[in-house]
Amino acid sequence: MHAPPEKATTPSLVVRPLAPSLERFRLRAYLFMMVGDMACLVASFFMAGGLYLGNWPDDFAKLQAQLLLPVFLTIALYQGAYSIKALSDLQHAIMRLLLALSWRRPCSSS
Repeated sequence: MHAPPEKATTPSLVVRPLAPSLERFRLRAYLFMMVGDMACLVASFFMAGGLYLGNWPDDFAKLQAQLLLPVFLTIALYQGAYSIKALSDLQHAIMRLLLALSWRRPCSSS
């Protein structure tokens, strides 16, 4: 009555692209940029706390770095510090990171 289902033929050889995905490389580069920026920011707070207050690592400097890090990353992402142009143009990346570090609320002129 019922015929057995035919087996689907699958190729035994998996075809891979000739070059690795550039998107994967780009995402890794973004990740390394972010981790490097975070490490520099935390290290600078530790060095400043150690030089100014004399404790290595200073708890107050650690707290300040932990408070500033999420704010810095949020502003840096919105400023375009981690973009394709930032990967290819060092001056653009530096300017975007400086804008993220110097961000402050505009003063009202009243």
